[in-house]
Amino acid sequence: MNFYVYHYCDPESRTPFYIGKGKGRRAFCHLNNCNRPCDSNYSTLFYRKLRKMLSAGAKPIIKIVKDRLGEKEAFDLEASDIKRIGRRNLGEGPLTNLTDGGEGASGHRHSEESKLKMREAILGTVRSKKTRQRMREANLGRKHTEEAKLRMSNSHLGTTLSKAHRRKIGEAHRGKITNQETRQKMSASQTRKPIEGFDVLNNLVCQFEGVRKVTEGGFSLSSVSNCLAGRQKTHRGLSWRYHNA
Repeated sequence: MNFYVYHYCDPESRTPFYIGKGKGRRAFCHLNNCNRPCDSNYSTLFYRKLRKMLSAGAKPIIKIVKDRLGEKEAFDLEASDIKRIGRRNLGEGPLTNLTDGGEGASGHRHSEESKLKMREAILGTVRSKKTRQRMREANLGRKHTEEAKLRMSNSHLGTTLSKAHRRKIGEAHRGKITNQETRQKMSASQTRKPIEGFDVLNNLVCQFEGVRKVTEGGFSLSSVSNCLAGRQKTHRGLSWRYHNA
């Protein structure tokens, strides 16, 4: 019976912006965590708001709403308060909580309904130039693992882009100048990846050292590329894929 539920409130409006459950010094440890490096654990919406508040010389009001609770009672009250006040990332209220509470964040998986609400909440959001620059700098030099690359590739297979989407992509790249080093890398990546053509019985019919080599066999480069990208099923009766894909 030593658990409690606490609220972090804005010092001006006194509106709760975070709700948690804990025991001991749990309610106050978030303040110390703000001094830690901004990794994935301490760069959430809650910590960003808390850091911004502290840097402005303000301090949150920390309310112990109810104490001397069993763990289940604390979980239930936490979940009830979050539902009543509403989460910001779902567009339902001011809370920076990323879960519905009641179970702890460890191993939490969002329901399809929650994911849909989060998606709808950020649709149409226009990020500032400063935010986009920070995102770009954070991703500079980042290299995806082969497993991650494969997952991203598979997620796009069969995707058909709308005309409006293709037009936007074209406009974004129009006038873009690619330096010599990048062009060489792009050319080398296409040349090095062997591709194969299979008939309807999945028998290997032909193989090329790279996508650009298909023209030597009388095939269309653009059509084969579309097959590899999942935008086209077959070309000249063959399905196309990268070697060992």
